[in-house]
Amino acid sequence: MPWVFLNEGSKMYAYTKGRKSIIAETLHELRVSVAIPTRSGTSLEKTFESLKNVFPPSPVIEVILAEGYNPSFQRNKACTQARGDILYFMDDDSIVPPHLFRRVLPHFKDKRVVAVGGPSLTPQDDTFLQKCFGYALGSPFGSYRSHYRYASLGGVRHANEMDLIGCNLAVKKREFLDEGGLNNSLYPNEETELLDRLLQKGYIMMYDPEAYIYRSQRKSLPEFISQLFAYGKGRIDQTLLRPLRIRPFYFVPLAFCLYMILLPLLAHIPWAFIPFVLYLLFALSESFRIALKNSDWRILPVMPPIFFVMHISHGCGLLWGLVNRPFSQRADLKPSDVRITRYDGNFSPSPLP
Repeated sequence: MPWVFLNEGSKMYAYTKGRKSIIAETLHELRVSVAIPTRSGTSLEKTFESLKNVFPPSPVIEVILAEGYNPSFQRNKACTQARGDILYFMDDDSIVPPHLFRRVLPHFKDKRVVAVGGPSLTPQDDTFLQKCFGYALGSPFGSYRSHYRYASLGGVRHANEMDLIGCNLAVKKREFLDEGGLNNSLYPNEETELLDRLLQKGYIMMYDPEAYIYRSQRKSLPEFISQLFAYGKGRIDQTLLRPLRIRPFYFVPLAFCLYMILLPLLAHIPWAFIPFVLYLLFALSESFRIALKNSDWRILPVMPPIFFVMHISHGCGLLWGLVNRPFSQRADLKPSDVRITRYDGNFSPSPLP
């Protein structure tokens, strides 16, 4: 009988065996290597402290830091050094809740499952503006299907590359290496391109809304604009790498961006403003829902401009990626550009083999 996982409230149940026995088995059977790309001088104190506080027994046998300037190459380099069965991708500011591995690892009892992940949530101590960025990213109006990456919604289910995020992603090492790892010339969207390849091979991926981590949002509007612009450019880079996997809704922000550019030229046409009026109505409606859900009416006037900036920035990134792609081929970094440091299960530096 296959393993079937059900999410009921904050608990996960599995048929064929008791939940406690499944968790105990997987925590002992599977060894986890946490791979974190970072830059020299970055403090990982909060990330390490959260990893130390996971519920025992911890399946983490090592944390591998890869210092450099190409996160895709850094992750690949770290994974070639990993000794675990499961590669767990995090960022250098990911904060791990104590229950994370107890949620994630039981899904790998199904041999068909190659990747498991959950959302990246906004910490409670983020500023009001950062929380608003998080609300926008976690909104279906803001991010469409990708909003599951930023909000704990629904139940445990099969996933695709739009549901999972690279700062909270567990992947089987053997399949990762067999597939050639991440594309070194692609960032961001390197993890979505890999997951798409794995899906095409027939593997299964799982999204667990309770398998979340915390990660702060960008601290300022310019940083948020840069983030969304990079996401748009990364989407174009991924699409041009795999043109047969184009999905039309990827380009809705691009169409909106072009519409806003042309709107002043169409001012003499009365119906030309109808799409923009509808957009404002949807933005206000979603802002009202978010404010009501969070019992904070300060959100209401702030969210519509954030949605607008978010969609325009993403659309401009898509447009820039299309226009600039022929002139910006990115060369892979060499191994000498990445410095690897391994920390053992006690978070002490240990020598590489």
